[in-house]
Amino acid sequence: MNNTGTPSALSAVALRATQARRVCTAGAAIMLLLSGAACNSSENFFASLFDRKPAAPAASQPALAANTANKTVTKKPAATVDKPAPRVPGSVAADILLVNNHSLTVAEALYALPARAANVPANADPADEARMRVFQRVQQDVGALLIYDQAANRLNDRQREALDKAVEQQIHRRVDMEFGGSQARFEAHLADNELSLTQHRDWLKRQFVTRDYLRSVLLPKASITRDDLLAEFEKRKRAPTAPQTRRLRMIAAPHRQFAAESVVWERATPQQKSAARAAAEAHIRAAESAIAGGRDFADVAGEYDRSPHQADGGDWGYIGKPLRGMFEEPTRRIFSMKTGERSQPIFTGEGAFLVQCEDIRGGAFEGDFESVQHDLRIALEDERFNQVARDYLTKLSESASISSIGDFVEVAAARLMKRQSRAPLAQ
Repeated sequence: MNNTGTPSALSAVALRATQARRVCTAGAAIMLLLSGAACNSSENFFASLFDRKPAAPAASQPALAANTANKTVTKKPAATVDKPAPRVPGSVAADILLVNNHSLTVAEALYALPARAANVPANADPADEARMRVFQRVQQDVGALLIYDQAANRLNDRQREALDKAVEQQIHRRVDMEFGGSQARFEAHLADNELSLTQHRDWLKRQFVTRDYLRSVLLPKASITRDDLLAEFEKRKRAPTAPQTRRLRMIAAPHRQFAAESVVWERATPQQKSAARAAAEAHIRAAESAIAGGRDFADVAGEYDRSPHQADGGDWGYIGKPLRGMFEEPTRRIFSMKTGERSQPIFTGEGAFLVQCEDIRGGAFEGDFESVQHDLRIALEDERFNQVARDYLTKLSESASISSIGDFVEVAAARLMKRQSRAPLAQ
């Protein structure tokens, strides 16, 4: 045991996996929920874009706090690397959100959002639900743009070449997995979503650079000492017993998500449903193989999950009982699991799933310090990293030039509701 309390048996691979998970899951707190492509690929393509030396103080720039919903900041924007993306033909002013010298279109903001969210309360107002989902998505994208402003100027020519290679490899991988190796089908898919291949490349670059910047610059500020661990241990021992909840992480592959694009699930033939079921089961087995190969569950979820929580690395937060609907059977499993334990593939009549019990809260506090310190370290580092990242983005937002987020969200939410009216209801 070293003097920081980290178990000596914890391998470098496990530490990297923990760091990758932390960067991905920090999104829930800092509103920067990086997509699966960002959370699982850059580690494979290049070790780090940035030196591990302390970062030089950067000019205070942008991030997005919740109170900026209708705020336009007029301070001088920071210098950026790329020119603003071209305006979408036929768009109006509110169709584009300007963030310093970058732009975000409604089509880009909606691309990562499923038409319908899972587990929406029956009495929820559809318009309010759409606004909330869009606002959270915009927070992610704006946060990525603001950090990208800070990070991109630090890249040298070699790093830019590595970044371009990583982006192309990610695109080729997706084309092979989701579009049968057909680049034309992939570009047609982007066009159907009002996106160009260039826009998609730029989005991937932002995600890759932002993720590595968070890891190299902010993670070192979230270090935990042995004294911190001991203090938290004593605090938890003294805390009153609370109802037990478990943090669910899940990779979901609903059958309907794997039907051909032309198929309406409610009218699908038995043969079409059987083909979708087989594709979903193969998909979840591929995810299981990726995890067995050493990748972190959250990283794999960011790539393979087909639920609204994909951007969170499959993180559904803490639950006290199984979820309802198609998720009831797989989520029931975590209540018999230990912290960090994951299931084998779970096949139901509606989908294929992998679940992992990320953490357990409440109940009687059990174990001595030596047996629980690793879990305590992860929880404390998550908490500290979230706070560091939140403060960093808040500081950036104070000097950012951001056009009216409120107007942009209204336009995007209206378009999302139109998509919902055409999409089949979730089972």
